[in-house]
Amino acid sequence: NLTHVLRPYDKTLGLPAVCGDTNDTEEPAGGAPATSGADDQKARSLMMRCVNTMYIPIIMTCKTTREAWLRLRELLTRQTGALYQNKVREFTTFTMKPNESLTDYYSRLVQFQSDFISIDRPREQCDLVSAFLSGLPTEWTPHSVPLLQSTDPNQTLDNVYAALLSSEQHLLRRT
Repeated sequence: NLTHVLRPYDKTLGLPAVCGDTNDTEEPAGGAPATSGADDQKARSLMMRCVNTMYIPIIMTCKTTREAWLRLRELLTRQTGALYQNKVREFTTFTMKPNESLTDYYSRLVQFQSDFISIDRPREQCDLVSAFLSGLPTEWTPHSVPLLQSTDPNQTLDNVYAALLSSEQHLLRRT
């Protein structure tokens, strides 16, 4: 993630220390700090290596590395917001596919969590457990309802998955 790679340069370029701050585009007090040409060139070179090729023209048209970084952060923030909205939409309608194994279903949900982590918005364990259990087909109801109604504060997706693995074998033998 470009944001994490370039975060150390934020201070050098006179930007707020944490990407996503509400004041990301404000000028620092007293104007931009003096940066050495070497630091500026190193940051710009790092940006060029890390970004998708579609962003290189943006970097090249900016007069300073600070300007390029602000433009990139604005674009990436906008894209991350749209990606997040799409992922939330998919997450809220997450269900087991017909003939999908429990392991494949679990793996898809773990991938969702990885996607959310990559945009700095991980889901809570209770949300993952709820989505996992709620998305199971009706034949899983006798096995999922007790887990869904559990008041165990330490219940995790991994624990629920492990508990349901033996139930899957039972369901497979019945069909």
